[in-house]
Amino acid sequence: MKEIEGKNYYSIDEIYEKLNGNIQKEQIREFFENKKLPGRLIANVWYGEEESLEDIRFLEKAVMIGHINFDLSEINLKGRILDIGGGGEGIIGQLKGAQVVAIDLRASELMEAADGDYLKVIMDAKDLKFLNEYFDTVTAFFSLMYVPTSDREIIFKEAYRVLKKRGEFVVWDLIIPEKGDIAKEYYGISLSIATAEKKISTGYAIRWNKQQNYELYTELGKKIGLVVKDHHVDENTFFIRYEKI
Repeated sequence: MKEIEGKNYYSIDEIYEKLNGNIQKEQIREFFENKKLPGRLIANVWYGEEESLEDIRFLEKAVMIGHINFDLSEINLKGRILDIGGGGEGIIGQLKGAQVVAIDLRASELMEAADGDYLKVIMDAKDLKFLNEYFDTVTAFFSLMYVPTSDREIIFKEAYRVLKKRGEFVVWDLIIPEKGDIAKEYYGISLSIATAEKKISTGYAIRWNKQQNYELYTELGKKIGLVVKDHHVDENTFFIRYEKI
């Protein structure tokens, strides 16, 4: 064990012993090398914090995509912004400050969100307490993946309702494939997000009991009257900028 900046760090061998040999050393090393876990490489030996032990136990049960780089330093989000699922890291709030109203169902998620000059409100995205055509932009940054399949359409309808004419609904999310016979409980992604001021490392994961992709959300947007203005799709993620006509 090494003490670094007041925190205890454990080598891969020590982590292996603490986990009773349930996870192989090579797999633990892979978690650090692929940045699925934060670690420190000292004299060519990887070390992780004690908190990493629970993360490793989780990763053993998950398929985690990444580490994916996202550059949001020049993202264009206009006017007053409603950020759906804006708790946790509060990425959009960190990016756009006072322009943002971040909503989340859970107070704990909003309390964990980074400090900033943006409003945090406990609210259900299925029942938005805002007037019609109140926002210039609605965002969902890797938050729709957590929405039950049965709730997707009502959330899109509510986003449409509170958007101004020519307003934009901007979505980033994870492509979730069919689970099939894969013996993992969770599916997620590890991200490194670049803003104009800093880099943020984070991750998102859900219980693997659903599928989603770009085509699904394109059809859903079309169904309620949103037009795809811009999009980008890669192997693991998709980005859609809808416009309310």
